[in-house]
Amino acid sequence: MSTVRPFWLHEPCPTWCDQFHEGDLDVSDRRHVSDDARTILLSTEDMKVRGQVPHKPSDYQPVELVIYLDQHVREVGPRIVFDQLPGDRKMVHLLPTEARRVADALLAMALLAEGNKPGTEDSDN
Repeated sequence: MSTVRPFWLHEPCPTWCDQFHEGDLDVSDRRHVSDDARTILLSTEDMKVRGQVPHKPSDYQPVELVIYLDQHVREVGPRIVFDQLPGDRKMVHLLPTEARRVADALLAMALLAEGNKPGTEDSDN
């Protein structure tokens, strides 16, 4: 981000923000997004298919679940986002190892949102 803030950004970015902000963004796009994102491959979901028929092996892409922080500039705090759910799905199937990766990613994003670096959490629980 340049040293000059966009007119709509009245306060410094949170420490976790990617600091990619432009002055001409629509109100709905004026947000902080974490530079740190966690991607989990979902092996039990149907693969995405791209390209033309007949398909090549490279046309098949595994489904990924992406977890990151997002905060609109008018919100009081960040939200943890599950992104790229397959199609219009509201449910995701996870194997135990995938569930552990999701749990680790959620904990890392919660720590980041609280101002801690993942792996340096305080033991105040």
